[in-house]
Amino acid sequence: MLGFIACVFLLGRRALPWALTRLARGGSRELFTLGVVVAALGVAYAASDLFGVSFALGAFFAGLLLGESDLGHQATAETVPLQRIFAALFFVSVGMLLDPRALVAAPLVSLAALLAVLLGTGGATFLLLLALRVEAATAAAVAGALAQIGEFSFLLAKLAIGQGILPPEAISPILAAAFGAILLTPLSSRLALVAAGRLRAWPGFRRWEVARRGPAIAPPAGVVLRDHAILLGHGRVGRVIAAALHRHGLPLVVIEADRGTAEHARAAGIPTIWGDATRPEVLAAARPEAARLVVLALPDADESRRVLELLRAANPGIIAAARAHDEREAGLLAAEAEVGLVVMGEREIALGMADFAMQRLGVEVVAAQRTVDAMRAAMAG
Repeated sequence: MLGFIACVFLLGRRALPWALTRLARGGSRELFTLGVVVAALGVAYAASDLFGVSFALGAFFAGLLLGESDLGHQATAETVPLQRIFAALFFVSVGMLLDPRALVAAPLVSLAALLAVLLGTGGATFLLLLALRVEAATAAAVAGALAQIGEFSFLLAKLAIGQGILPPEAISPILAAAFGAILLTPLSSRLALVAAGRLRAWPGFRRWEVARRGPAIAPPAGVVLRDHAILLGHGRVGRVIAAALHRHGLPLVVIEADRGTAEHARAAGIPTIWGDATRPEVLAAARPEAARLVVLALPDADESRRVLELLRAANPGIIAAARAHDEREAGLLAAEAEVGLVVMGEREIALGMADFAMQRLGVEVVAAQRTVDAMRAAMAG
């Protein structure tokens, strides 16, 4: 085993990327794909035949070598169809191993294995993300999706049975836990979100979370927040909006969830609050009751609607503009009474290009603008 690892990291890290680079320079995608497959199977076979390492573990190390090189992304893209085929074969073959009679003979053991997967993997993921200062709802969504075990677990179980660590009868409860966790993923994700909501409702957790995240970046002293605009998000979209308002000296405050981005915006002289805008405490620091306008430059329509609910309670008459990625999101946001403008990226790109084309073909500027406005209204309706 040690000899195999030494060969992989001393020879494979140089030889395998070098050979695949030569294939990539040839310009043939088919030859490169074939080279990737041959490399994976070759390393797996050599590991099994020369070093006594399992075929699956050898292929795993081949993937590690490819992932470390700058060829990894292209190799992944070229082998996606093969991944889907082998994934289907894997689940079919594992399904054939499941013996319903063994489950009936030991239902409690199978149930205990399933609970160990759901609570162990999902719970550990949830607690780890909370320790890393991830927002509770996000941590719950990730934990619910990852409350499963995969093919590597079957490999370890087979190895443990071969070494006498586990009895042969243990494979059936493990298979049952794997399939049960996959089938229960929608339910486990929903329960995780419910648990996160209950946790956030606990005052002690809120105090701990605020202490862990640190204080928000308050606007600079002397900034008067009255009849101002609240900008949610200072990413690619929000940065442009903030620059336009700041250039004309319009009162503005930015709420940004990313600490680094918030510090960058504040360094540029823009009043910035760091924190999650869906938290009433963070949103209150922007004084929404005295604001005239809110610009929701957030990529998530659900998050934008949650912010709008808080804004409605603080300032029912505030004007809002929001962004959307598709027609469904645009329709949901447009249905909110506070939203005066919903902008969908693809739609505005199309209208902007249409305006350019009409003017270059001789249409008057005013007429072209009327056409664009009419099309925007029709598409929004």
